[in-house]
Amino acid sequence: MTTEAGIYGRNLAKKGLFVINETEASKRNFETGIDLIKTLRAEGMMIPIILITVSNEVDVAVEAIDAGAYDFVVKPLHFPQLLISAQRAFKFNSLNAENQNLREVIDASKGLNPEGIIGKSEHIRKLIELSRRVAKSAATVCITGESG
Repeated sequence: MTTEAGIYGRNLAKKGLFVINETEASKRNFETGIDLIKTLRAEGMMIPIILITVSNEVDVAVEAIDAGAYDFVVKPLHFPQLLISAQRAFKFNSLNAENQNLREVIDASKGLNPEGIIGKSEHIRKLIELSRRVAKSAATVCITGESG
């Protein structure tokens, strides 16, 4: 994507939502909105994308969603519809970020901290490693020390 509009759009995308306003003129002079969506997805940009277009054909809408658009809005714009679409996209983005954070916490707890032990200090790591080694034996273990 080398157009000025594409560069401007990328800068807006850093804010968490990408809106592509596709016109007949932009279709002739630049990439189509669907091409831009495919390019952004191929580059790993996973924020919600709303495509605003003059085309009201169902095939175009299906192609846009298939390419990775979050929503498809047809001109002439009905601003309440666009507002609802943007609000839903921001909520979707927020939920995705929360989901990703929770997955990272779960993955970290599976590897380093078994059974929900919370801690990252060197002492905790040594304790976990020692407990893994002792767990393989039939030895009786007495753990002492203050809690908390």
